[in-house]
Amino acid sequence: MGTNVYGNVAMNINGGVLGKGTQTTADCNILGGLGQYAVTDPMVVIYGDNTLNIGSNDSGASQPTIYGYITTQQGAIIKGDTHLNIMGGHITYEENTYSNVYAGTNYGGTVEGNVYVNITGGTIDRNVHGGGVAGDTAGKILGSTNITISGGSILGDVYGGYSGEGGSANGTNITLIGDGSNINIAGVISGGNRVTSDCSLLGTKTLYIGNSSQAFVAAEGQAFEIQDLNVVVITKDSKVAFSNDFSINKLVVELNETALLADGQAQLTMTQGSKFDTLTLISSSDFSAGDPNYLDLNSVFGDNTSVVLASMKENNTALTVVDSSNQEWSTTDLNYGEDGSISFNLGTQIPESSTCAAIFGLFVIAFAIYRKRK
Repeated sequence: MGTNVYGNVAMNINGGVLGKGTQTTADCNILGGLGQYAVTDPMVVIYGDNTLNIGSNDSGASQPTIYGYITTQQGAIIKGDTHLNIMGGHITYEENTYSNVYAGTNYGGTVEGNVYVNITGGTIDRNVHGGGVAGDTAGKILGSTNITISGGSILGDVYGGYSGEGGSANGTNITLIGDGSNINIAGVISGGNRVTSDCSLLGTKTLYIGNSSQAFVAAEGQAFEIQDLNVVVITKDSKVAFSNDFSINKLVVELNETALLADGQAQLTMTQGSKFDTLTLISSSDFSAGDPNYLDLNSVFGDNTSVVLASMKENNTALTVVDSSNQEWSTTDLNYGEDGSISFNLGTQIPESSTCAAIFGLFVIAFAIYRKRK
C-alpha cells in the first residue's frame, strides 16, 4: 500500500514449477508488477513500464511449468505500458483450479498506457485475455490492448478484452504473424470480452493477418474461427482461412501487385454467408479519376472469388480503394465481371482519419518491437 516505483518493473520466470499443490479449490496467482487484491487507499503506483517474461525461445533452455493463472497487475496504477511476453513453458491447472492469462488490469488497477501481449512459444491450456479479470472490481486500460501471436499453442480462446463485463479498454488489436504451422489456436479469436455484452470496450476491435514487416501464412488446412470484430486487415503476402460465417464492418486487403499468387491460391478463404459492409483494397498504384478502373479479385481470393462477389452483391457491400499516397477513395458505378473482375470509377476522397490513419497508425503502435530481456 502506498508504494511508488519511479523506474520500471520486470519479472522473469525462466524455469521451475510454480503453484502445484498450493490450492486445491481456488487458484494460484502468478503476479507481475505490484499490488494486492482490492488495495485502493493508498494505491501502488509504477511510473515506468510493467513487464512479465515467461519462458525462453531457446528450445534447449529450462522452461517453467505454472499451475494457476497469470495476471500482470492488481490494485496498482501503471503510468507506462504493460508487456506480457510468453516465449515458452506450460501454463496449466490442476483439478478445481483456474488457469487463464490476463494481461490487463484487475481489482481496481489502471494502465494509463497500452497493454502488449507477445506470444512466441509455449503452451497455454486455457484462454488468453488482453484485458483482465472482469467484475465489480475490474480495472481499466486507458490505451489499447494488443495481442501478437507468432508461435505457441493456445488450447482455449483468444480475447482482446476482459473475462466479462466491467473492465474497459480503448480499442483491441489481435495480430497473427509468421508461419501458421508454429501456431495452434483451438478456440475462437475474439476482439471483445469473453461474454457478448462488452459496452466497456471502446474504439475498434481489429484482427490483423500479418503486419507491416511480416506476413502470416496459414498452414495447409489451417482455419480460424473469429467473432466480435469490427475490422479484419489482410496484409500483402499473407494467407488465411476463416472457418465460420462472420459479420464485420470492414474487410481490408492489401494487394500484392508485384507477383500474383501461384495456382490461384487465395490470400483469404472464407465461408459462404460471411458479411462485410465495406471492402477496402490497398494498392501500391494510383487510380484514374476519369476512366473506369479494373481490379482482378482472383489474385486475392482465388477459388473463393465467387463467394466474395456473391456476398458483396447480396449485402450491397461498398468498395473503397487506397492509392500509393495512402489516400482512401470511395467508388461509384461498381460493376462485377463474370471472370472475377470488378470495374469502378473513383468517387470522393475519404478523410484520412477514417481508414488509413487507423490502419497504418496501428501498424506502428500495436506492433512495436518488444524490448529484449536483460
